[in-house]
Amino acid sequence: MFSSVYTIVCFMTFLHMSQSRIISSCYDTFELVSEFKEARQISRYNVDAFSSHAVDGGIDGTYKKRSCTHTLLEDSPWWYVDLGTETVISKIVIFNRDDCCADRLSGVEVRVGNSQVSPFFSNAQCALTISRMDAIARNPIEMSCNPPISGRYVTVYKQIRGYLTLCEVKVYKDIGKPKVMCPDDIVVNVDNNQTLHQVNWNPPDVSDNFHTDLSAICSPSSGSSFPVGFTKVTCSASDATGNQGNCSFVVNIADDREPDLVCPEHITVGNNTDQYEDPVTWSDPTVTDNLHKDISATCTPELGSIFDVGSTIVTCSATDDTGNVGSCSFVVHVIGQTFISYNKEPDLVCPEPIIVNNSTDQYEDPVTWKNPIVTDNLLNDISATCTPASGSIFDVGSTIVTCSATDYIGNLGSCSFVVHVIGQTFNVKNNVLDKQPVLICPENIIVNNSGIDLMRTPVTWTNPTMSSDNILPTICAPASGSGFDVGFTTVTCSAVTDDVIRCQFVVYVEQYISGYSYDEHVYTTSLNKAVIVTLCVMVVIMASALFLVVRYYKSKLNHHTIGVTKLEGDAMSWKILE
Repeated sequence: MFSSVYTIVCFMTFLHMSQSRIISSCYDTFELVSEFKEARQISRYNVDAFSSHAVDGGIDGTYKKRSCTHTLLEDSPWWYVDLGTETVISKIVIFNRDDCCADRLSGVEVRVGNSQVSPFFSNAQCALTISRMDAIARNPIEMSCNPPISGRYVTVYKQIRGYLTLCEVKVYKDIGKPKVMCPDDIVVNVDNNQTLHQVNWNPPDVSDNFHTDLSAICSPSSGSSFPVGFTKVTCSASDATGNQGNCSFVVNIADDREPDLVCPEHITVGNNTDQYEDPVTWSDPTVTDNLHKDISATCTPELGSIFDVGSTIVTCSATDDTGNVGSCSFVVHVIGQTFISYNKEPDLVCPEPIIVNNSTDQYEDPVTWKNPIVTDNLLNDISATCTPASGSIFDVGSTIVTCSATDYIGNLGSCSFVVHVIGQTFNVKNNVLDKQPVLICPENIIVNNSGIDLMRTPVTWTNPTMSSDNILPTICAPASGSGFDVGFTTVTCSAVTDDVIRCQFVVYVEQYISGYSYDEHVYTTSLNKAVIVTLCVMVVIMASALFLVVRYYKSKLNHHTIGVTKLEGDAMSWKILE
């Protein structure tokens, strides 16, 4: 039907009362196996006292709430639950009545087994018989089956005459695994020429939520012989219920000693020795190891190499099967030879770094350079190959160009230089030069605010054009025809391709001299306009009057010369020169 798993962290209390022991405890991971299983009893006190009330999950101790079983007054009343299959039982908890009559559980035996026939003596008893003091003092009453008992039926039996009342009987199966604590990993250093080593350890510690005196079994066992390397040891322990716990650790028989090598004596080569005809050789180093055999050494430079004039250190090394590396070294000294060295690479001289200006169109004017100068001790006319090649298209930024040359022996020489491109206006796409379109704005515009009735001056222009063949719409902000305040205004125009392309120009509106206020950027009021008109009329009248005066004196004094001198201030005066 249903089952529940209870995970509890707890302590154990032993109560010794009236020669009986009731174990009240909580354990690690117990599975409830009795709930809603089939139950039977010897008789029923009334129509509400069903045997199933003791496994319905309710723990209320009030009989009138129909939560408890109740038999008639019987000589040996009994009740049992059928778990449906044989199960290993570790704990049984009985919930007594708490409204009255708690002492009716006095003298009750709880047994587990495969018999369902009263008095169930063939079934094993779980814990001790419940005493009167236990029945009254504890609710619920927790009983520990130690060792666990295997059976299909859990019976509650009272050998004396009386009533049997049970409010709930919970039967638990232990599913908690023992905890096995292995020793730490063990490392043993190998002895000379010993391939197997005996290793011992203390038995693992074993603890359990219910059972005691458990021990672990390890494989391989303590005292076994272990080969060189890593070996995993697994230890396990099982409780009486069949739950198994395990742990593991590693035994490492470590060979950390490197091989011993004995190199040859230092070698001196005379100045009349031609190494190409008579190469330098030596005997292989002697290799010994504490464990492994038939180990050979490898030397660098290797046997038969061509050595330059001077001293060269030859290093020889050997590795055993465990991976330990041993080494030794000796010197080959060449005294000023007159023969040509065959292992010298060509010398290359690369050009200086190249800087490409951002105005350079590499498609029209590619980046080129002179081939590097190559010299060699064996051959002439060796040419270099550069990557990227001369004439390639270079992206913005720094690119390292590497040039190399090889002589006929196979010696390789190289050099490198940098091509640095400063933010160009073109891109290389799919190995084809694709010029980036450019948006061409009109020149800066200067206009005069010539009307005193205008708050803003309208300015128009022709929208920018693209430098490419693609005709793309352009947008300017502010737009052509907008009104502009006196002063400088930046106009930004843009067109959309794969990216947004922009350009800018400036519209400058000059102030209107006679009626413009710098501080408030507004024109004069209608009253100021009237004053200005009046002043203008007065100027015209005064000019007419002066003109008549001049004509008059000119007619009277036509034999004199009249000159005009501008005086300080706003007024004008005339002076007659005789």
